[in-house]
Order: sequence, then structure tokens, then C-alpha cells
Amino acid sequence: MTKNFKRQEFECKGTCDKCKKQTSMPLEVYENVIKLAGQLQILRDYVGRPVRINSAYRCVQHNDNVGGSKTSQHKLGKAADITIQSLKPTLLSLSKTLQNEWRDIDLKIGKYEDEKKSLLNSFPTEIIDLYDDLKSKGVEVIAAYKRENQ
Repeated sequence: MTKNFKRQEFECKGTCDKCKKQTSMPLEVYENVIKLAGQLQILRDYVGRPVRINSAYRCVQHNDNVGGSKTSQHKLGKAADITIQSLKPTLLSLSKTLQNEWRDIDLKIGKYEDEKKSLLNSFPTEIIDLYDDLKSKGVEVIAAYKRENQ
């Protein structure tokens, strides 16, 4: 499937006859598993460590047996429970860094949005209506102007 993942790792680990033979994965589920394996390969390449798949595709019976949700993405081959050894301290550090950076970005965006609203509210009603109309149609409005005294 990928450089580091084999189909068998994604098969249902249930005890029904099909699962024991590892022939339980329907084609549409297998197509989802191929995408999932690709995403996990990107993660593995990024962290540079083996990624162990604890659970991926689950047949309905196995999902019920393990107490999985009725709408579990495991049944569709779109979810995997994984373990990455020795990554916890690195992930915690990265998570804190990202959390701080996102908070800063959110604050800056809020500030700029407030400034933009204030500026727009100083325009004539016709300009505001035109701006709102364009935005509602998905047009990103970027304006440049020159002061008359320049």
C-alpha cells in the first residue's frame, strides 16, 4: 500500500470467520484505507518514527464487540488508532507551541478585522453595499487607493 504500511495492518482484528481470514474488507472500505494509509505515511515520514496501527477497519460485529460508536469511521476504513513510540514529549511541546501561535494569530486577525470594519463603516452606504454584495458572491475585496494630496 505504502512504503511502510501493508494491507494486513488495516484489516479487522475481529474473531468472526471473515476477519480471521483477513478477507472482510469490502472494496469501498479498501479504497478509504488506501487514502488513510497515505495520510499515515505522511505522518510517519514527518515524525521519522514507526507508526503502529492498533486498530483500523472494523467489521460491524467487531465494532460492536469493542463498544465502538454506531457511526464509527473505523467501519468505513477512515479511522485508525495508532501509537508512535517516544513521541509524547515532542508532541506535547509542539502542541503547546502551536496553541500559542494560533492564539496569537487569532488575536491579530480579530484586531485587523475590527480595523477593517471600522474603515468600511466610514465609507458611503453605496460602497458598503457593493462590498457586501461582492463578499456574498465569494469575491475577496482588496482595495488600493491614493490620497489626493500625494
